[in-house]
Amino acid sequence: MDCVIVGGGLAAITLACYFYHVNIDFVIVDPHERLGENFKNQVDRTNQRVMRSPYEHYVGCHRVYDYSLLDFAKIFYGKLSDIEKEQVILASAGHRGVVPVDIFLYHLMHQINTHELSKRHYIDFAEEYSKEGELFSIYLDSGYEIKSKFLVHATGKSIKK
Repeated sequence: MDCVIVGGGLAAITLACYFYHVNIDFVIVDPHERLGENFKNQVDRTNQRVMRSPYEHYVGCHRVYDYSLLDFAKIFYGKLSDIEKEQVILASAGHRGVVPVDIFLYHLMHQINTHELSKRHYIDFAEEYSKEGELFSIYLDSGYEIKSKFLVHATGKSIKK
């Protein structure tokens, strides 16, 4: 295994999309049933309806021929409200457009599905890590151990020592 990504949020998904394109063997370890679920739950708890980031910021890897968030919104342009269409036009003209959360979440699901990330997702909790020589050992709550050359901790939380 080349890399274990611990965490299933936006940073982990973006990195996994990149790894997919450059043929790096990886798995994602996250205890949620679906990747990005913690982000979606946080958005739902705050009743957030728009993203603060403009259309230029999106989940997925840049410069490897993925659909950008703006491209994705344009594909589904006919299903957007008049206000959402106006924001897409503004973003297309180089102005800062407000991204509806629903479009962002659909784009997130599109990236997960396109890059087959669910097939590389271990629904588990990374209990602890160690490194011996050139390999990391990631010990999962289920009792499994994964060895990899690299470890990326992308949970948004600090590692307990």
